[in-house]
Amino acid sequence: MANMHAVFAGHMVCYAVQVSDEQGVSRGSVKAAGRTTGRQVAALACVEALILSVACLYGASVVPRHSGVATAVYVAFVALSCTLASVLWYVFVVRRPLCWGRPATPKRLAAAVIAAAVAAVLLEGGTLVGGPVSSPLVSSDWHASRMAAFFVLCLPALCCIVLYDWRALVRRWRAAVVACGFRLPKLFAAWLLAAVAAGMLAALAAGAACAQAGVGTAGPYQAFAFVLATLAVVLVGLRRSMADRPERGLLAVMVAAGILLTTFTPLYTHVSWDDHIHYDRAVATSYLVDPEYSLGDAALVARAYDDVARFSRASEGPGWTNPYDPERLQGIYDRIDQLGSFDEAAVRLDGAITLRGVGIVEYYTVAYIPAAIGLWAARLLGLATTQAFLLGRLMTFACYAALTYFACKRLRSGKMVLATCALVPTAVFLASGYSYDFWLIGFLMLGFAVFAGELQRPDEPLAWRWFLLMIAAFLLGLGPKAVYVPIAAMLLFMPRAKFAKVGAPAAGGGVPALTHRRYLVVVFASALFVLATFVLPFFVAGPGEGDARGGAVNPGMQMAFILHDPVGYLNVFGRFLEDYLALRNAEFALTDFCGLETAHIERMVAVLLLAVALTDRRGCDAAFATHAKRIAMAVLALLTVFLIATALFISFTPGGADYIAGVQGRYLLPLLFPVFLFCCNFRPLDRLGEGIDRTAYHYGILILGGALLFCSVASVLILRF
Repeated sequence: MANMHAVFAGHMVCYAVQVSDEQGVSRGSVKAAGRTTGRQVAALACVEALILSVACLYGASVVPRHSGVATAVYVAFVALSCTLASVLWYVFVVRRPLCWGRPATPKRLAAAVIAAAVAAVLLEGGTLVGGPVSSPLVSSDWHASRMAAFFVLCLPALCCIVLYDWRALVRRWRAAVVACGFRLPKLFAAWLLAAVAAGMLAALAAGAACAQAGVGTAGPYQAFAFVLATLAVVLVGLRRSMADRPERGLLAVMVAAGILLTTFTPLYTHVSWDDHIHYDRAVATSYLVDPEYSLGDAALVARAYDDVARFSRASEGPGWTNPYDPERLQGIYDRIDQLGSFDEAAVRLDGAITLRGVGIVEYYTVAYIPAAIGLWAARLLGLATTQAFLLGRLMTFACYAALTYFACKRLRSGKMVLATCALVPTAVFLASGYSYDFWLIGFLMLGFAVFAGELQRPDEPLAWRWFLLMIAAFLLGLGPKAVYVPIAAMLLFMPRAKFAKVGAPAAGGGVPALTHRRYLVVVFASALFVLATFVLPFFVAGPGEGDARGGAVNPGMQMAFILHDPVGYLNVFGRFLEDYLALRNAEFALTDFCGLETAHIERMVAVLLLAVALTDRRGCDAAFATHAKRIAMAVLALLTVFLIATALFISFTPGGADYIAGVQGRYLLPLLFPVFLFCCNFRPLDRLGEGIDRTAYHYGILILGGALLFCSVASVLILRF
C-alpha cells in the first residue's frame, strides 16, 4: 500500500507541475498542491487502517473455524477490499476525473456505496429466500461475511453506473430513432415476427411429416425444425452487416444450437463429463459460504434418482444409450423435483465446503459463477430442482456465447477462424452443461482476440483498457486449469512500438503512460500468480493420492520415474503424442459428446478448421506473420500438452505403467484458436485474402460450420432422444 500511496502522490505532483508550466503558476502553488496531495494520501491511509482493523477483529473470530485455504482466501479478500478502497478514494476524492461522461465526485462515491450496501442486503435476502434450510426471517441465518463479499463485488459496478451519463445515451438512441423515421424499430419487429412465423410453420410441417411417417414422438423434430427455420430468417436479416460484423451471425448460430442442447438433453447429471461434480461445486458457489442442498440437489450430486432415503445409485441408471422416452424422462424429473420439495430433510454444511468435501474457496471456482447465478435466481423464483438445473445450464451457455461474440468483435481479421473454433461441436456441447471447460475456452479466445487485435493495429498505441481486459481474460480463463499457462507467454511478443517511451507524460487525468516495462511487470506478475496456484499446492501437500478412477494410481512412483529417468519419460510422452495427435482421434476432440455416438464428421470439421485458418486473412495479419511467432506458438502449445500429459501421468496413470492415461481429446479445444490463428498465418495468403468477397465468405463459413454443428446435435437429439 505504501508503494501505491507513493505512486498516487507522484502522479498528483507531476500533474501539478505540468499545469504550472502550462499556465504559469508559481512554484509555491506547486508545493501547495503537493501538500494537499499529501494530506489526501494520509487520509487514504487512515481509511485503509480502519478497514484493516475492522477486518482483523472480525477475522479473529471467524478464521479459526475454517481451513487454511479459507484463511488464505479471507486474507486475499481483505487485501482486495483495501485496494478497492484506495482506488476509489483516489479516483473520487483526490483526482476526480471525467469518466464515462460524468465527473467523479465524493457525492457520487457516497451514492455508489449506499447502493452497494442495499444491493448486498438484497442479495443476501435473496439467497436466504431461495435456500432450502435458511430463512430471511431468522436473524441467525444472515451471514455478515457473505454480505461483505456481495458489497465488495457490487461496489465497482455501481461506481461505473453512477459515472455513466445515461441521459446522453437515451438522447443518442432517441435521435437515432427519429433520424431513421421510426423505420428501424418497425423493420426489426417485422423481422422478428417473420422469423417466429417461419419457425412455427416449419414446426407444424415437421409434426405433420412425423404423423404421416408414424413417428411416435415428434417433439425433437418439431423443435429442430423451428430453430433452423428461425435461424435462416435471422441470417437473411443480417446480410447487410455480414461483411464487417459476422460476429452477429456467429451469435445467432450459437444461440440456436445452445437452445437445442440445453433444453433437450436430459435434465440430470448423467450427461457430460463429471457434471455431477461440477453441479455440486456450482451449488456451493451460489451460496459463497455455508452451502445448502435439498434432497433433489443431493440426488443430482450422487446421480441417484430411485431411493428417497439413502440416495443410492440406481441399478438401472438413465444412460445415454437409452432411446428417447418422454415418459421415462418425465418420471425421473418428477422424482428429482419430489426429492427437492422435502425441505425438512435438506442439508446445510458449515464452512466453505461442498457435499463431496471439495473446497469452494479455490481459484477455479470462478468458472462456476454463471451457473451459480442461474441457480441463485432459480431458488429466488421458487423453481423446481430440474427447472433450476436448466436455468444454470442456460446461464453457462449464455456466458460462452457472449465471450465468443465479443472476442470475434475485437478482431480485424481472423473472425471466421474464431467462429469455426467456437462452433466445434464438442465445445458447444461443453458450454451447454455444467463444466468449466467453456470458461477456459471462451476466456482464452477473448484474451488472444484482444492480443491479435492489437497486433493487427500496429499504428495504434496499446490502451490501458485493452491491456487490462487482455490480462483479466487470461487470469480468469486460467483459473479452472492453470496448466495452460505456458500458452500465455505469447503476450511477450507485443511490439515495443505499441508502448509509450519511458518518461512520457501522463495521459489525461494523470493516468501513467503504458510503457513496455510496466507491461512486462504486469504480465510476469500475472504469470507468477497463476503458476503459484498450480505449483504451490503440489509442494505443500505433495503429489496426493491421485484419481482412483485411473486404477492402481501411485503418484509417488510416477514422480520418481520422471525424476530418475527423464529420457525414458520423454519416450513415453513421444509415443503418447504420436497417438494423441493422430487424425483418427479427431473425433474425441471435435465431435465427442461424452462418448455418445454422433455423426462421423470429425474429419470434415478438421478440414474446415484448416481451410478457414489459411484463407481468413487480410493485410493487417502481415504484422505478425513471422517465423518467430509461428514457432513460438507451436512450441508453447506443445509445452502445454506436455504439462497436461505429465499431470495425468502422475495423478491418473497406474503406477509403473509405460503409457499415459486419462488425457482426453477435449483438452485440445482451448489451443485450437491461438494455434490456427498464429501457426497458419503466411504473408502470401494475407495478400490473397484481400480480394475475397467478405459477405459471401462469412455466410459460407457460418453455414458450413453451423451445418456440421447441427448435424452432430441432430444425431444426439433426434436419433437418441
